[in-house]
Amino acid sequence: MLELTLGKLGLSDKESKVYLAALELGAAPVQKIAEKAKINRPTTYVILESLSKKGLATTFIQGKKTLFTAEPPERLKLLLDKMEQDINEKKEELVEAMPQLKAIFNLASNKPKVKFYEGWEGIRALNDEDYDRMQPNSWSYAFNDLDYLFKVFPDRYSRDIDRRVQKNIGVKVIYTRSDGPIEKDSDPTKKREARFVPKDKFPFCGTMTINPGKEVIIYDYEGKVGGVLIEDADIANFFKAVWDLAWEGAGKYSK
Repeated sequence: MLELTLGKLGLSDKESKVYLAALELGAAPVQKIAEKAKINRPTTYVILESLSKKGLATTFIQGKKTLFTAEPPERLKLLLDKMEQDINEKKEELVEAMPQLKAIFNLASNKPKVKFYEGWEGIRALNDEDYDRMQPNSWSYAFNDLDYLFKVFPDRYSRDIDRRVQKNIGVKVIYTRSDGPIEKDSDPTKKREARFVPKDKFPFCGTMTINPGKEVIIYDYEGKVGGVLIEDADIANFFKAVWDLAWEGAGKYSK
């Protein structure tokens, strides 16, 4: 128990054993202290020198013998004082380094932030967050596999449309579907424009939503099911340019 207490004050396991042995024996030669601490003599000698530097042991000559004695336990407070001094010095060093650390952090904050969502529950959580993050009076752009969308969100599709319309968010979608285009795929009352592309020619089986200047959300419905959120304005704008190109190309299938 005492060894654990001394350990918390910064003494090593062997330092604690030697100090306690010397404390119990009083003035004693290295050999006796070593036997009491159950540590070999050369190591005990080195440890006693270490304790002396910490102010916890002293050496004196008695006749022809060199004896060692432990300093009173009150001296242990010196260890706490030293620890407190070290902590204060480290605090000062941290304060001095903080401006540089913050500068590095600010540079890192410009890097894309990527979050991963695993499994079907992760996909549903990401879908909920997607609608919560959308800015009112804005537009989103998407690639969609409607076969999977209706399968994954059968109970949410209408609700999600209502949430989007309430925030006055428009959506433009390039979509595939095994049974071909749906009736009235574009619907101004729901702020939705859509263009169909044949699934046999473009067999993507997921969803990508692009919020320009902000983020890209990708859902994977096959293999390792899950979603990815990439928060980066430049990446979002790049994918929006790719989407624009695909939108023009999809026009020939929607005539």
